Order: sequence, then C-alpha cells, then structure tokens
Amino acid sequence: MQLGVVPASRPAASRSREMNRSACTAHQISGHAWMKAGS
Repeated sequence: MQLGVVPASRPAASRSREMNRSACTAHQISGHAWMKAGS
C-alpha cells in the first residue's frame, strides 16, 4: 500500500485514521468481553 503519496488523499487518510482508532477501541472492548466470558 502507498499511503500519503497523493496530497489530495490526505484528508481521507486522516479520516480513516480516526475510524481506525475508534474501530480499534471497539475491538479492545469486545476483546475484554470475550476474555471475561471465557473465564
């Protein structure tokens, strides 16, 4: 993947970075829920 090669894609890149951060947080929360359910 080539990230940040095109200057015009910069706003979209930062937007996807925000989405990735929230998705990562949701993944961690669901991960903790899975660990609690397993133990």
